Amino acid sequence: MKNIGRALVALLIFGGLFGSLVSGAAFYSRLLYLGLLLFAVSWLWVAIVARSLRFTRQAEFWRASVGDIFKEQYEVKNTSYLSALWVEVYNQMSLPTASGSRLLTRIRPREKQSYVARTWLTRRGGFPLGPTLLVVSDPLGLFRIQKRYPAEKSLIILPMIMKRIHWPTSARRGQLMVKEFEQDPQAEVWIFLDAQQKVQAQKSFETPAMPLENLLFSRKPKLTLPPSTLEYEISIAASLAHYFIEHKRAVGLVMQDRAYNMISAERSERQENKILETLAFLEGKGNLSIAALVGAQARQLPQGSSVILITPAVSLDVILAADDLQRRNLHPVVVLLAAESFDGPRGSDKLAFQLKEQRVPVCLIYCDADLAQTLSAFSSSNFSQDLTTWQRPVLSHLT
Repeated sequence: MKNIGRALVALLIFGGLFGSLVSGAAFYSRLLYLGLLLFAVSWLWVAIVARSLRFTRQAEFWRASVGDIFKEQYEVKNTSYLSALWVEVYNQMSLPTASGSRLLTRIRPREKQSYVARTWLTRRGGFPLGPTLLVVSDPLGLFRIQKRYPAEKSLIILPMIMKRIHWPTSARRGQLMVKEFEQDPQAEVWIFLDAQQKVQAQKSFETPAMPLENLLFSRKPKLTLPPSTLEYEISIAASLAHYFIEHKRAVGLVMQDRAYNMISAERSERQENKILETLAFLEGKGNLSIAALVGAQARQLPQGSSVILITPAVSLDVILAADDLQRRNLHPVVVLLAAESFDGPRGSDKLAFQLKEQRVPVCLIYCDADLAQTLSAFSSSNFSQDLTTWQRPVLSHLT
């Protein structure tokens, strides 16, 4: 339609001009004037309409989690006395699978059009809600004027949390509770996340597209984690922090990304939000090994604290870190990601065996594993015994 309008006006102008020069007939002069008039009217039309458009985009919330469906309402209002016949809306935010781009036609004078955009959130992090680009065109498609609206707010997408983790307890009177780390309800729980860049592994993958029917009815489809050790680490850390804080435990977080980050142990909902938001922006660009991370912080941890080491490393650094913690009367548990299942180096099985010989509980996580089921099974099989077996430090052959 736009090409036809441009061709028509061009034919009127150049045909009228050529005819006037060749024959001088009044008919060709009228064609020329008509073409110029259409050209001028089209320019004025699009200029007036573009200047009179008002645009807003609003969301119900500014924080969400991976796997959620994010809803935004877009509204374009025409405050002029001319109809906006062609308005293109482009959502230029950097979030993958972002929706919201739309073509609006025939927005009558002094009226508005609105619609709801639904985006399936598949990546954690912070994303500005914009910029948004409006492209306004005249009825003949001769002119296009762009209006860019910068982002006014940002969306923070928190990591995926596995809320189905179940830590079984003993029903027999007098037997120790076997919920993870329940030997002292007042003891702090510290999560050490290995964000060292050189130990991370990842398989190639594509961001899944959300089925249309799920978007229309706001149904959340099942989302699997990207096959990345870093994403698994983050989801595990977020899930454990959520679980222990929900059960009134003081939880702290230690990691080193581009900068060293330590969140002191607390037991409030605000603490969970702080941990999740920190994990949301983790890039995995650290250079400290898990042993160096523990060495930098372990001396400041209260004795009797439980320490969860989450790492994909296959080096002896993991054994050294666990050894250091046991020497300080701290209780290490290792959540070890099987790097080879993420196309990384081999050695996770051997490392897990060495840690078990040191009486350090180990949960081995493979790519595509059900994290909630794996962690629950780990708790059931490793903590149904008397917890004093891992309260006593067992030094490795390295010391």
